Amino acid sequence: MLRGQLARIGIALALLLLILSLFVSSPTARFVLSVLMALAALLPVVCGPNRFRMVGIMAVVAGLAIAYPLYPAFRGDPYYVRGRVNQAATFGMQVAQAADRLAAERNRPPKSLRELDMDLPRGIVQDVSFPKDGAVLVILEVPT
Repeated sequence: MLRGQLARIGIALALLLLILSLFVSSPTARFVLSVLMALAALLPVVCGPNRFRMVGIMAVVAGLAIAYPLYPAFRGDPYYVRGRVNQAATFGMQVAQAADRLAAERNRPPKSLRELDMDLPRGIVQDVSFPKDGAVLVILEVPT
């Protein structure tokens, strides 16, 4: 009886952590939540009855599958950071070219990224602004 209750608690906790990890945008927080999910899912695998073991194994695999690609971001791997900075620089160049075209058409610089019909790349660029001097200011979103 106690083993079944512990298995249910582990599965419920793993499901809650999975749902939380879907709403978090930080790669580091998502990594931590998915590792905690895998650890919580170990409870039904280790001490649960047979009917909960397969669910626990699937939850452990799902937690590790979510955590694996996020691990370099969690560590602050320099190659990961360098790749993100390169992606942000490429995006900045695209924004600058689009801003130049718009400035040539309308004789004024753009006021926002929406005017250029461009979206921010999630997890790479936090914000783009256009100061009065005609420059493009790209604020990166990479781990330190």
